Amino acid sequence: MFSEAFRIVVFATPVRAVSILMAFTQFSPSDKQCALADFKRVADERCPGHVNGFSNEAPVNDPVLEDESDPTRKEFFASGAENWLSVLEDLTFPSVSLPLSMDMATAFAQGKLSAQQHNALAHAIDDTLAEKGWPQVFVKLSTRSPKDAPQILQKASATFIDRGGLSLAANERCALFSDLVQENFSVSSGNEAVDLLLASERIHEDCAYAIEAQNYDELGVHIVLRRWDGAIPSSNEFRGIVWQGKMNAVSQYYHPLYFPQLEGFRATIVQDLSFVFDKIEPKLREAGFSNYIIDFAWLGPDTVRVIEVNPFDGVSLGTMAASTCLFSWENPEDRRIITDGPFEFRLRTSSQSEYDLKRKMNPEWRDIAFPPRWKCGSASNHGEKGAYPKAFPKNVPKSAGKGKGKCLQ
Repeated sequence: MFSEAFRIVVFATPVRAVSILMAFTQFSPSDKQCALADFKRVADERCPGHVNGFSNEAPVNDPVLEDESDPTRKEFFASGAENWLSVLEDLTFPSVSLPLSMDMATAFAQGKLSAQQHNALAHAIDDTLAEKGWPQVFVKLSTRSPKDAPQILQKASATFIDRGGLSLAANERCALFSDLVQENFSVSSGNEAVDLLLASERIHEDCAYAIEAQNYDELGVHIVLRRWDGAIPSSNEFRGIVWQGKMNAVSQYYHPLYFPQLEGFRATIVQDLSFVFDKIEPKLREAGFSNYIIDFAWLGPDTVRVIEVNPFDGVSLGTMAASTCLFSWENPEDRRIITDGPFEFRLRTSSQSEYDLKRKMNPEWRDIAFPPRWKCGSASNHGEKGAYPKAFPKNVPKSAGKGKGKCLQ
């Protein structure tokens, strides 16, 4: 069993590896099997493919991580918000785009802005908020948002503990934490927005990907400010996969979770999402969109907002397991549905086991929703043998899972 721990350790960072082995040696034989499960949950620290804290299986063809051609890079950035915001008009959230210079993108890729750069961007954002009269906004790059920033997890984790999240069943626990993360996406000042962007690995990656292009300016990279109208409940987000202008596959967005309240609205949700898609598809096609992933917020009967449009090419962009939610591009039957139909709408119909939920969560989310025993020393130091600690450690990981799958914004 100890050799199994060593096998797991090789996938962890050096500092975490030492912590794992030290903790493992402290456990009694009867606790070691349980400890191994926790070790496995942190051994995938660098594993990509998590969407809003969750993944399906191993990701495939992450465009940020692979050495790809400039045409693929251009296609990735062609799905940026500037290319579809004007098309969607009042069917999406009011937004403003600020051009991002190559010098600024380089600084974000390196994770450090000069004081002059920081202040200039913060002032530009503050001026936009004042001009629009928006007290809060959701800030993002043209492509992805900084939802992996540790500030968001820190705020969400504190509220999660205060609301007794650790006492809930696994599915309800994960649903609560997902909602709390969503509630902490907004910023109210330029400084807060810049700090959030700087803290995000997703932003670092996309900026690094952009500045490698032969012609950066051709990509049209922007910082996008979207008016904050409140958090969207995790149960109310849906993802459609569009192939050659046809949306044959629609799934709940938070795919590992079971939302029993949705069952009675299945037909209404399909009708509302299909109505909006049929309305905007000709405009998106005219703007050059044929194959893509589109995210919706269903806010009640007859009330739908389009969250965003994401790249999908059937080769490398958008094909990873986490991106397609309850469908899989690698599954021949699912691929046939996506490309040829007939239309299928998928909701999860029962709760998954705690083990399966933990396996599909990225390490940072798992450490909050299901605190691992090894972080707190021997389980016997916390009361009942094998029980989770009563209080979650205050230290939230500084890094966050990076997944290429698009999510909320």
